[in-house]
Amino acid sequence: MRNRPFRQLVSRDLIWVCLVLLGLLLLAVPFLTSGPDVWLEIDWIDGRKLFSIDDSYRFFAAKNAFRVPTIFLWNYVMPLALLFDAIVAALSFDNLLVMRLGHAIVGILTLVVIARASLRSGCHPILAAASVLIVGLMPLYVIISSSFYAEGLFGLLLAVAFLLLIEERNTLLAIIVGLLPLVRPEGGIYCLLFLVYFGFRRDAKQGALVALPSLIYLVVFLLHSGDGISFLGWRLELRNILSPTLGQQSGSGISLDRLLNPLWCGLALGSLLIRRYRKWWPILLGPWVLIGIQALAITRGMQDFELRYLFSVIPVFGIAWAFPIHYLSQAESKLRFHRSLITFLTVAIFLTTLAGHMLQSEWLRQLYDQLGSSEHNLVKGQEIERDSGQGLKRFNPKPLRAFAGRVDAYVDAHKDVQTLFVANPTPLYFLDFLENGPHIETVLIPHNANIMANSDGYFFGFSLTTLSYRYFKFVPPNLAQPASAMLILNDSGYSPFTHLTFSEKTSPDISLTHSKKGIAANIQSGSMQAFAVTYSSRDSVQWLFPNR
Repeated sequence: MRNRPFRQLVSRDLIWVCLVLLGLLLLAVPFLTSGPDVWLEIDWIDGRKLFSIDDSYRFFAAKNAFRVPTIFLWNYVMPLALLFDAIVAALSFDNLLVMRLGHAIVGILTLVVIARASLRSGCHPILAAASVLIVGLMPLYVIISSSFYAEGLFGLLLAVAFLLLIEERNTLLAIIVGLLPLVRPEGGIYCLLFLVYFGFRRDAKQGALVALPSLIYLVVFLLHSGDGISFLGWRLELRNILSPTLGQQSGSGISLDRLLNPLWCGLALGSLLIRRYRKWWPILLGPWVLIGIQALAITRGMQDFELRYLFSVIPVFGIAWAFPIHYLSQAESKLRFHRSLITFLTVAIFLTTLAGHMLQSEWLRQLYDQLGSSEHNLVKGQEIERDSGQGLKRFNPKPLRAFAGRVDAYVDAHKDVQTLFVANPTPLYFLDFLENGPHIETVLIPHNANIMANSDGYFFGFSLTTLSYRYFKFVPPNLAQPASAMLILNDSGYSPFTHLTFSEKTSPDISLTHSKKGIAANIQSGSMQAFAVTYSSRDSVQWLFPNR
């Protein structure tokens, strides 16, 4: 009875106030980062620019998914996530801003589900509001919620699964869990855990619902992928190239403490030790399995680390951290805990978690450290135009939009161009050549040009249209041959791609008669330069990295 005045003062209206304010924040980010005139560079998280190569690849794949159906078989983006973005792209006429707003709405819905799950688990509204604030104010969450990474949609479905588990709506729960691997590969973790869960309950129907979507996708992939089976190895092939240089490309290194606050995560782990919450173990255990897999992959050199790889732990920890606090508040008389002590510890954990998460943002750290100089990590981006002053950097998209228009017009007018090599990902936000020419092969170059010095000028590229990866090399063109390829790059007047490879070919196993002549389009200067490209098999390319 003594908490009734407190309960009346802090009602569920507080949660809605938090949701409305955080919703406005999430909706503002697309306008700040992808507006028509100025893009603010607030997307630097833990030393990495999130709206960069992976984000642009996913956007380009989404808006062309219905034009080039083979993209749905590309395991770079899982089919359900790609379908969501492709539908939004079709409805918005490929509008970048509207598509980012679509993802922001997904982020808002995730916060709503987190609040509801917290309340349905029995937590006090103030704890539910604290959960929403911890998640919604996290810089990683804010930026991912406007990106084309599938983590945002995965987080929403995982939060919905947690809510359904709490409400014991097992049929719908099994359906949602079964869809998780079609959004992100780590969804397989939850599929396996729930297969065990329903196995213990001897519920074959729910187990079948969990397994069926992945089995259907596997069968469809095997029947229709053709050469795509070998394409599954492109990640490992690229990793073999990038691994020796990870020390130079990893940014600020591993900083798990900026996401996995020990107090916040410790409370989430502690919920597994409390009997009333232990029945939800498949969801509560999943994040720790993912963390273990990521740690193993990193220590064995199979990948580098980005905070977004662990994004899916956020909705689970965002709900589960409050369970032990609620349990202690309910058991205070039995355990002889004083309510004021519990309140003090809760506030301390909330504030330290919130402050620790703020360090994820590069520009917030810049403001905190009062640096704002051009020597900060923010200058490592590949943008065209920047403010010369101090503080938050800006990017003017207009020159790039105009450049993309010229490229699209050139490709449309020159039907001989059958292949586009994209060495800089930023133009993919604006290029529309596949709209009128879906037959054009698009080859993405996902590594830095400088490391081609270790391969005698060869580079790795994978094709959206043929679901294959190959090795290529730029060589002097045959002037009598018509241009059949175009290279998109941004070199600020200097291109390692052309500089390293415009030389006589010495490899005896490849003939120049099989090469294609092309045009190199320079984003920075707008100039075009002729080149030819030859193809090579994997075995004929030797990557030689110096000993470190």
